[in-house]
Amino acid sequence: MRVVERILSLLLAVAVILGSVVLALEVLWAAFGQDPLLVPWQSSYARGNAQAWDTPPVRIAAVVLVVLGLLLLLAELTPRRTPRLQMIGSDPTIDTAITRRSLRSALLSAARQVDGVSSARVTVSRRKASVTAISRLGSADTAQGLTGELETALRERLDSLQLAKTPRLRTRVNLRRQARST
Repeated sequence: MRVVERILSLLLAVAVILGSVVLALEVLWAAFGQDPLLVPWQSSYARGNAQAWDTPPVRIAAVVLVVLGLLLLLAELTPRRTPRLQMIGSDPTIDTAITRRSLRSALLSAARQVDGVSSARVTVSRRKASVTAISRLGSADTAQGLTGELETALRERLDSLQLAKTPRLRTRVNLRRQARST
């Protein structure tokens, strides 16, 4: 949902900027006594002056705008659902879950406890957990063996959490080459 909100915000910002530029150009163009540049605003201006505030079209437009504004305000005030992953509990009447942030921390801790891993990066989505570990050990064979150990440690941690739907686990070990000293 955040991606959709960001795209809509960007589009709205671009529309407001373009509208502001067009308005400024129209005002400057009208100040020099020229005909409208892009928007034929004089007919709308004349219609607006002819309408009274208490006519039905004006009232309907006002009500629609107020309702739309209240709906947008209500949509923004409702709290977001915390991205949680359901867990299997001993009592079915109790809702147990873990947040993605907590799962990320648990997997990061498990990855850092593996011998040979100097650092790790973990991303957790609803269906997948990706762990990229950095090792300072030298060869690709060592990294391949370390990948097996890392995956075992991470699977044990996931199993201990008793998730209702265990996310797919993707592990990778990258080698960090140490700088040679001369």
